[in-house]
Amino acid sequence: MIPVRQNRRRYLLVDLFEGDISGSELYQALKEKMTQLYGAKGLSEASLKLIDFDSENKTAIIRCNHKSIRKIRATIALMTSINSRPFTMNVIKASGTIKSLKS
Repeated sequence: MIPVRQNRRRYLLVDLFEGDISGSELYQALKEKMTQLYGAKGLSEASLKLIDFDSENKTAIIRCNHKSIRKIRATIALMTSINSRPFTMNVIKASGTIKSLKS
């Protein structure tokens, strides 16, 4: 049998600015912007998932495929509004494990 290669994942710690938003709104907006920039194929290749959302500290952890990390960073940089409300966010740190992001 041929061994199956596991997908390499990367985790992004994101700092949220300006505005109150829920985790589901953030995830939906990321998916929409990703589709707008890279199409459905780009979105599916990224394997985008919101792992953690902290509304008190205004941070989020996003998981993606290691090959798509630059696309995700570009998408985050280009997001200026969510549901017609001004909103920005910034990538603080990228890592291969969640544990190293939280330390």
